[in-house]
Amino acid sequence: MIARLASLLVALGLCVVPLAANAQQYPDRPVKILVPYLAGGATDAVARAIGQQLSALWKQPVIVENKAGAGASIGADFVAKSTPDGYTLLFSDPSPFVINPHIYEKLPFDPLKDLAPIALGVRLSPVLAVSNKAPGKDLAELLAYARANPGVLTYASPGVGNYTHVATEYLNHLADVKILHVPYRGTNQISPIYCQAASTCIW
Repeated sequence: MIARLASLLVALGLCVVPLAANAQQYPDRPVKILVPYLAGGATDAVARAIGQQLSALWKQPVIVENKAGAGASIGADFVAKSTPDGYTLLFSDPSPFVINPHIYEKLPFDPLKDLAPIALGVRLSPVLAVSNKAPGKDLAELLAYARANPGVLTYASPGVGNYTHVATEYLNHLADVKILHVPYRGTNQISPIYCQAASTCIW
């Protein structure tokens, strides 16, 4: 699957990179894939797997670099302000385009005008993992407890504004509960110790 996706990225990348008639075939030098999250998370892992495949196909180094912060906005802004020559690519979830424009008063870039999509890399679904110490044996019982004890339960996510944060806040709204958010800088920082001690955690 990764190999097929890499081939698709190559094809689409060639479509969006303007080449002069006498220019060498793209790419003729190393390509950077920027991940707007910490190393070790799901987005980073997929980007590195794709980077390896692209490097083998292109016969050029593909370097994965992490620039985390501000709900992926820092990394997305870096790519948006890079030279538009196809040698600096952004590999991200939809947060910089879908969520951030609604939670930040002003972004340093226009997510719809300054960045152009190339390909869908992967589909991920969040998982609600519950500590064995949590009250309730299923979601209905957990929500019933949360409703009766507002603010007692907490949940962890990879940061403010990410998909899991927004999804769980939406769950709070739909279920009329108040489960408090504990943001981390990335998925890899959500410690198993926290999940053992806390009531709920998002992976």
